[in-house]
Amino acid sequence: MRKLLLLTLLSATASPVLLRAQNILGTVTDSLGKPLPAATVSLKKAGDSALVKLSVTDMSGKYRIDGIGVGKYFISASEIGYAPAASASFAFSGKGDFQAPEVSLKESSRSLKGITVDYHKPLIEVRADKMVLNVAGSVNAIGQTAMDLLRKSPGVLVDKDENISLSGKNGVQIYVDGRPVPLAGADLAAYLGNLQSGDIESIEIISNPGAKYDAAGTGGIINIKLKKNRNFGMNATVTGGYNVGIYSKYDGAVSMNYRERRVNLFGNYSYNQSLDQDYMNLYREDLDTLFDNRSKTLSNSSSHNFKAGMDYTINSKSSIGVMVNGTFSNNTVQINSGTPISYIPDSKIAKVLIANNADTGYRNNANLNLNYHFADTLGHSLDMDANYGIYRINSNQFQPNLYYDSTRTTLLYGDAYNMVTPTDIDIYNIKADYEQNFAKGKLGYGGKISYVTTANNFQQYDLFGTGKYLDTLSSNDFDYRENINAAYANFNRNLKGWTIQAGLRVENTHITGISRGYAQEPSDFRPFDSTFQRTYTDFFPSAAVTYNKNLMKQWTLTYSRRIDRPAYQDLN
Repeated sequence: MRKLLLLTLLSATASPVLLRAQNILGTVTDSLGKPLPAATVSLKKAGDSALVKLSVTDMSGKYRIDGIGVGKYFISASEIGYAPAASASFAFSGKGDFQAPEVSLKESSRSLKGITVDYHKPLIEVRADKMVLNVAGSVNAIGQTAMDLLRKSPGVLVDKDENISLSGKNGVQIYVDGRPVPLAGADLAAYLGNLQSGDIESIEIISNPGAKYDAAGTGGIINIKLKKNRNFGMNATVTGGYNVGIYSKYDGAVSMNYRERRVNLFGNYSYNQSLDQDYMNLYREDLDTLFDNRSKTLSNSSSHNFKAGMDYTINSKSSIGVMVNGTFSNNTVQINSGTPISYIPDSKIAKVLIANNADTGYRNNANLNLNYHFADTLGHSLDMDANYGIYRINSNQFQPNLYYDSTRTTLLYGDAYNMVTPTDIDIYNIKADYEQNFAKGKLGYGGKISYVTTANNFQQYDLFGTGKYLDTLSSNDFDYRENINAAYANFNRNLKGWTIQAGLRVENTHITGISRGYAQEPSDFRPFDSTFQRTYTDFFPSAAVTYNKNLMKQWTLTYSRRIDRPAYQDLN
């Protein structure tokens, strides 16, 4: 118990330390000055009212928006039953904590001659186990990508290298339609940058996943749910967007479905073309040497996204379905970089490093899903899924490192490399989740079997004049096999003023890796085949206790143990 409380206290105090700068704080109240919990807060630019970041007020009506840069903004707030309101605009220096003007909401009051029921989902829903950002139908999502939406999502931070953190914690696992995305770093950022908002229904932010979810992901889970139209009859929606900055970008999407009593056919397609430019200045001192880097990045990308499937209702209790979705994208990145290198005591430039990097490649993936759903009126439910996913990634990178004199006219020395790195990932899994009423609560249990194969071929070439020579010591071929068998049980129950939840997940993992390349002997090079195997079993408990006797004040204590698995393309 002492360990559990210590972990909880550390979790509660870590975020303010990690996010101590660039924060906007504020309060939302009603017309009587009482705090409004669970109100949706939007930080917008003062010039054009463009959405920058979303947040939600806590039980004391307070909110916190992290990682905001210099600019002029205002706060907009809304809540069901109240008229939306906005604060006066304010300037933020981008440093330290800033207290934004208070926003007060007045209750909506209208005299009605008739009654019309018109339901719209709120932009943000706060549930017991997750927060849901309802993207579909929001004007703030037009012309955006999944990465753009994550930048605006409550509690989510995306740094300059496009690494994603949740509530100040790294190791976030990204899901799409409930399936983990086996990518990380630049590959994950490119995938999310090519996934269009027009294809997204909602984003689920799960800070403390239960035993039902895979144990991977120490920073929580973000699940992106794609659209699937369920309206009866024949329906079609066409959308388009055009943005202008330094360069223009555009996207278009079409969504169609046909549904009758037992059959629902659906399909989505979208296309995106974008050209982006970024600047970065990096000033670094290392002992007596100064590096003053200036770089400009030009990224050109295009992507095709698709989703199609069919649901068939067998009877009032069960249905089956099949679905296929994927993304095919091409990317080109050009980085022009110059770094004057100076000797600090005399402030003279000794040399200038010119490193104009070019990277072209593609990132393609497709996923096939077969599913079965059963639910009756007695509280029994069963969900079964079989999935097959393929990811094909290729990068062809040219990296010159050329050192010139201070005038940038005379080449002193340098070298150049060409890296070709194709990666093939195949994922197979089946899983089942069952739930029933038990002991005045809900008992859920299930299992999952997954099998993954990857092929990583890293080829590095040294460039001399017009020649291109394979560096056999730096190049290698790496094959990886992973089998994970998992089972879990989870129980939750509502008591008078309390909600309790406890679960346990068990995962047995077996991995095999084979690395082929060349090693250097004193007189020659010899090929090697380095094979390794590892088998281990881990237990992942989770628990939560919530005191909710007063709906306006809830207290929750959570504990979970998880694991951080590296991305497959990082294992070589």
